[in-house]
Amino acid sequence: MRSDIPLPRRQLTRSRLALPPDVAYIYRAQAEEDRGYLGDSWIDDMIDRGTRFLEVMAEDSEYIQIRDAEADLSFSLSLFDSSLLIDHLQVIGAVELWVDITALSYGSWASILRVAIERGVRVFVIYTEPASYTENANPLRGMRFNLSARTHGLAPLPGFVRLWPPEDEVSVLVPMLGFEGDRLQRVLEETDFDSRVTFPILGLPGFRPEYPFLSLDGNSRSLDVVPLHRNIRFARANCPFEAYLAAEDLREREGADHVTFAPIGTKPHALGALLQVLRHPNNSSIVYDHPVRSARRTSGAASLCVYAVSEFLEALPNS
Repeated sequence: MRSDIPLPRRQLTRSRLALPPDVAYIYRAQAEEDRGYLGDSWIDDMIDRGTRFLEVMAEDSEYIQIRDAEADLSFSLSLFDSSLLIDHLQVIGAVELWVDITALSYGSWASILRVAIERGVRVFVIYTEPASYTENANPLRGMRFNLSARTHGLAPLPGFVRLWPPEDEVSVLVPMLGFEGDRLQRVLEETDFDSRVTFPILGLPGFRPEYPFLSLDGNSRSLDVVPLHRNIRFARANCPFEAYLAAEDLREREGADHVTFAPIGTKPHALGALLQVLRHPNNSSIVYDHPVRSARRTSGAASLCVYAVSEFLEALPNS
């Protein structure tokens, strides 16, 4: 992994996060997870500093509903074309977009970030780690934590065309591992990549010291396949930029013409996969199983992570 690329990230608490003026902050508050709440006093303080809050009130597979309380305005945003949001940012004079992905679904925030980055908006991403995950009362192998009630099956993200590589190209699969071994098993079965060209990325260090070991245990049924367990690569669990660079290193080492990502682990790693696809749109794709979150899947809030996405992309060498 390249060491000369800056990793513009920082960890702090919500109370210590002070936003600059004239920014828009898009988020979703969610009753099912404590970490989705921003806190009324913090919101009031940031409004006084000039922040414009845009709350996502509802999400589905094609649209999200956004509420701008200060303008007393609500509007529907297509996930296939989020340019209406960029137009709104121009109207309100926002010079930066801060996207809090903590309680948003992947399809929603991926669509927002795609259009913002393509339109040259300066972007920051916020993610709040959970204090703990809810454990299953009677866990089966690979299902220690009660994270997903079910999935909708593998399908492209809204607005992202899934490109299958030509048969004569060197293509690799990069699953980003979480705790749910059944999700990895499904990806391997439905994408039908040979294990020799499958390179899982494990979150190491994890949010907690024991989490990488729990992830390996949860996915052991699939990782037992030779040589899959020897193909594992590592990136800090809460760092999208390390995940991006780990994938970039794989492209070079394996001479890959096409990389397919399966972001079934941490949201920061899913952000790293998204940046890869945006950076390499003609030879990258994402397969995602669109999980339905379990109720009360986490409790509490730990560190808040800030990722200066635009700064990172600007530091990358020209492709």
